[in-house]
Amino acid sequence: MFAFLSKLAEDKHFKEIYCCDEAWPDEAISDSFSAFMDSTWWKRLWVVQEAILPMQAVVFFGIGSLDWDIIMAAAAMAYKHLTRCRDAWRDMNNPLDKVYALLGLVSNIPEDLEPDYSLTKREVYRKITLLSIRETRLLHILKGQRFCVGEIPAWIYDWSLVRDEKSWVFGLTRLSLALYNASGGEEAMVSDAGELNLSLAGVCIDHMVAIGEPYALGIGSIEGGGIVYSWYEMVKKFYSQGLTFQDMLLRNTWYQKHVFGLTLKAGLRPADSDQQISSLDEICDFKKWWSYVQNRQFHQLEQDEGSYRFDATLLTMATDRAFFITKSGYMGLGRPQEGDEIWVLLGGDLPFVLRPVPGSDEYYLVGDCYLHEAMDGEALVDLEKRRRTVVLR
Repeated sequence: MFAFLSKLAEDKHFKEIYCCDEAWPDEAISDSFSAFMDSTWWKRLWVVQEAILPMQAVVFFGIGSLDWDIIMAAAAMAYKHLTRCRDAWRDMNNPLDKVYALLGLVSNIPEDLEPDYSLTKREVYRKITLLSIRETRLLHILKGQRFCVGEIPAWIYDWSLVRDEKSWVFGLTRLSLALYNASGGEEAMVSDAGELNLSLAGVCIDHMVAIGEPYALGIGSIEGGGIVYSWYEMVKKFYSQGLTFQDMLLRNTWYQKHVFGLTLKAGLRPADSDQQISSLDEICDFKKWWSYVQNRQFHQLEQDEGSYRFDATLLTMATDRAFFITKSGYMGLGRPQEGDEIWVLLGGDLPFVLRPVPGSDEYYLVGDCYLHEAMDGEALVDLEKRRRTVVLR
């Protein structure tokens, strides 16, 4: 069995491993693997500590042994190949079938969505986007990272694009968290502004003035710790010369760490990812994790159990994003450029990053973001006075 796992860890497909046929390993390997996975060890409380804390962990089972790192690699490769086998057939030669192939699962199909292969990809995807907003009165279909160039406007989701699998998983995990209510329950106010445009109502909160290095996909804890350290250096520099009362408050080192820590985790409890946190005291592992980062002891991030827990949630919430600060001092996570604006659009549970179109009053949709102190309707105070119409291109 361990020989099978070793080969699997080398990114071999099941059928490329000598003990496998096209379906699964032979019966002896299969039985051994089942016994291994049914072991009571997996149910013990200290499994994580035993596997993560040692510099090198070795698994002994029966008369065999194998490095824990190889078992982890085998699990990752198995997941990769199994999901590819499961999902590969879902691709379509015709991008219209990304929509039309699923209509058989829907009752009462709107007449406007009856399959029509004379339409372009942009026309079909636009219909779906507008239908979703008008039927739900929500902007869920606008969430996720977008692209500001191409044949399809950024506000229309392009289901035909091939996306990085790991990056997509992190993004999907974030979008599946029903924690936020940025627009305070207000329904979307949408109007069709032409073939390429979408008109929505919302409030402009602020614009970007400082953006850190992205927390790139695939980096380890050591490199990631260095990036987070550079983010906090940016915080200290930005608030070093504030003049307003809020700026003076943000000069306070404790308050900076408080807001910074909450922003890194997008307001999530470390051990309970379906709840928000209201105080830094609830991040039980933050102080230890931060002490390693602040002292640039990045190697400790992979060895300390508490730091590992904090780091795991940080990985989910920050991967493929960058830390940013707005002109008014808001901290957040997203993928903006300097000069981009943050809006709360009615019907959206997350704030959105919008990019002004040069020489126009219109905007490109960049994507959603996390903005501390703007996730639960705070931005909609005096809504009637501040509400504006924004046109997306």
